[in-house]
Amino acid sequence: TAYLKTVGIPEGLVGASMGLGAVFGLVGTVIFRPLASCMPLAGVGFVTIWLWCAFLAPCALVALISDGLGASMDTQQRGYVILICVTVGRMWLWAFDLAETQLLQQMLPESQRGRVSAAQSSLGTLFTLCVYGLSVAFHKPSQFWILVCVSFGFVLLGSVVTSIWTCCCALPSNKDTFEVQFLELHDNDGDYICDYDPNIEEDFENEIFEEVKRNRFTDPDMDDEVESI
Repeated sequence: TAYLKTVGIPEGLVGASMGLGAVFGLVGTVIFRPLASCMPLAGVGFVTIWLWCAFLAPCALVALISDGLGASMDTQQRGYVILICVTVGRMWLWAFDLAETQLLQQMLPESQRGRVSAAQSSLGTLFTLCVYGLSVAFHKPSQFWILVCVSFGFVLLGSVVTSIWTCCCALPSNKDTFEVQFLELHDNDGDYICDYDPNIEEDFENEIFEEVKRNRFTDPDMDDEVESI
């Protein structure tokens, strides 16, 4: 915001862009549902994060050419490019956020979600502090292109990592969608012990056998499993 005001963007327009950014964020939540109905959820995340990266690319390109390489370009025009790309691109950011949140809820057992979400929140806070630190280190308007390129670089890195995970882990070749099912095991006091994927039959049976030997289960539904072992 401060940079946009420095290059001559009217304050009223800057404020309006913040409101429009929220509107485009809502548009992203609307777009998410039809996308999720026509492709796997991991595919939605893959598509939306690359679209968000594509909308940020002109910002990095303009900043790098004009400030980093010293090419001649009107500073106000540069500000408008950044303003429009960031504002409109927010719909893909929020669509990706929904896909990522739903993936966490579906792929993780309930007992693990809190820990993973807490780690995610901590990392988000850490990188936010890094942004503030970089803003202090490169506080001059002439150095703003460094912040833009670093920000775009991390978004690009996130897109690549998401693509690798999607292709290698989230989209099995023999399934159109994926589903992870876990069975929670509890002891006599009702305390949580661990999670098992029942699709991994051998490991599942071995773990049940070890727990039964310690006489920690009281669930009558486990009798059939024990007899089969």
